[in-house]
Amino acid sequence: MNFAFCELLHSPVCAFPESRQTQARSRSIGRSSDLKDGNETGSTARSGTIINHMVEHIEALDRAFSALGDATRRAILRRLTEGSATVTELADPFEMSLNAVSKHIRVLERAGLLKREVRGREHWCSLNPLPLSQVTDWTEPYRVLWERVG
Repeated sequence: MNFAFCELLHSPVCAFPESRQTQARSRSIGRSSDLKDGNETGSTARSGTIINHMVEHIEALDRAFSALGDATRRAILRRLTEGSATVTELADPFEMSLNAVSKHIRVLERAGLLKREVRGREHWCSLNPLPLSQVTDWTEPYRVLWERVG
């Protein structure tokens, strides 16, 4: 197991299965053969659940970092710190089509950074700060490094 990487993620349990056999046991979670009197048997089902949560958490971070990697999307988020806005209002400062801005908004939405609400014919967008908090939590251990430089 790669414990250094697990420490980096601040995970009490490593997210990497040790073998193909462990992977197979993790995939079998939820099958009736793995349940005894309605309870999970052994620690494989339990560790499989932890593995899946870690993967979901890592994927969410990947989506957030990917969404934040584009200047247009960062500008959209910056605008949303002032309050909700329609897609048309968000598109106004950019020299690109409404369709192109909508694609950026969909990326932000999939990353969970933006919430969209349909009111009549208008699509209103607002900032969801939770993924930004998760990004901050992940980067916090590195603060010492950039403060030394600056």
